[in-house]
Formats: sequence, C-alpha cells, structure tokens
Amino acid sequence: MQEANLLDVAHEAIPYEDVVCVGLFQPSGAIEGMSLGLASEEVQNVPRWSLVAVTPSRVCILAVRSIVPYVTVSHPRLFAALDRATTVAHTTTRMALTVLVLTDTKSGLQYRFECPTSHSLGHGAYVIKELDAQVVEQN
Repeated sequence: MQEANLLDVAHEAIPYEDVVCVGLFQPSGAIEGMSLGLASEEVQNVPRWSLVAVTPSRVCILAVRSIVPYVTVSHPRLFAALDRATTVAHTTTRMALTVLVLTDTKSGLQYRFECPTSHSLGHGAYVIKELDAQVVEQN
C-alpha cells in the first residue's frame, strides 16, 4: 500500500491537520483471534482496521474499512484523538507481529494495536519511529 494513499485517506477525516505520518493497524490479538475464529474483548475496544495518523500536536486513531487488506482502505472516521504531548508509545514483538501500545497519560486510556513485524505492509514503522516508541521486552 502506498503511504501517499494512506495520507489521502487520513486527510479525509482530519482535513485541516498536517499529517506527519500514518500507519495501518489492527487491534492487538486480531490476527491470532481470526485464525482461531475468536473475537477477544481486547480486540473489540478499537476498530477492526485503524489508521494511526500522527500530527505535530495529536495522535489520531481513524476507523477505516479495509476493502482489500493492506491494499485499499476507505471511509475514515475519527475514533479517538490523543494529545501528542501526553501520549506514550511502547512496542513489543510477538512472533511475526509488532504490538504498539498507545497510552494517554492524562486519562490512563490505552489503545493496543498490531501490525506485521516487517511493518512494510501498512507503514507501521513510520508511526513507531515518529512516536519514539520504547521497546518493552516480554518475559
């Protein structure tokens, strides 16, 4: 998927913001849940497909429809907007997946996403790098 296409879709939902980078994510546990035919509660608190759009002042989570997974997305709508100054990002790697956890330190709310470890399919690496996500080792 071309990053330019993702930026265009993000601008549909947040047209007056300078989007620094954008990445396509699924809820944490979605891929494992799909392979097992399950939908865990953890999977249900964020949209099935999300664009995480980073602006100079906010981290916007946009719900999108994935027409063809990792190829085409459409119909963006703002799901959540976090103040970038109070958002902390952490990552962990689980098998072939990278889990990104965004925590709003003001409210304590957490949003958990995953993307393929290669990051290249949905440009997740750009978001992780821009937010300076700290790697957390799993025990």
